[in-house]
Amino acid sequence: MSRFARKFIGSMMISAIILIPILDIFIQFTFDAVRIDTEKSQLWKMIVVVFLSAAVFVFMALFLGRLFTRYFKGREYELSRGSEFGFFRNYVLFAAAVIAADMMYLYKQCKPFFEKEYLDAQMRIKINDFVDEVESAQLTELAKSYEAILDIIFYSVIAACIVEVIILLFSARFLVKSYQSQGSIMLTK
Repeated sequence: MSRFARKFIGSMMISAIILIPILDIFIQFTFDAVRIDTEKSQLWKMIVVVFLSAAVFVFMALFLGRLFTRYFKGREYELSRGSEFGFFRNYVLFAAAVIAADMMYLYKQCKPFFEKEYLDAQMRIKINDFVDEVESAQLTELAKSYEAILDIIFYSVIAACIVEVIILLFSARFLVKSYQSQGSIMLTK
């Protein structure tokens, strides 16, 4: 493995270890703000949160990939000729797998937030002291809304993972061009 590959992979792993937990915490804060109600008003907000978080992850993977590519190439670290596309293709595939795994992890972590909110919404309905038929109808609608939110988040996560894999696969050429266009920034040779 070339020095460029070792330094690039090491820098990306350190960045991922730092950034992924920070981004996950911010995303979980948005899950905590969700209100489950009988009108299903939160569904579109959850789709936006899922796709926005996926976009942030993809942006960070590409931004840091380009930053470290230009930095290490400028410091005279190089890949062997002809292996550039293979190296960056493998990087984006690995980045896509990590991002998809983290999105699925976030989906599993969001369930307790929604379960807590669902129980809270049930208590709000029961406190209103409705007639039994109205209360049971409200609880049934609430259960449907809860299931709809969980379903829409799951399908949004799957769709976001597919979209981000496609975006990252097409970005391998972008990273190769960035690598090839970077000249030396060293003052002496």
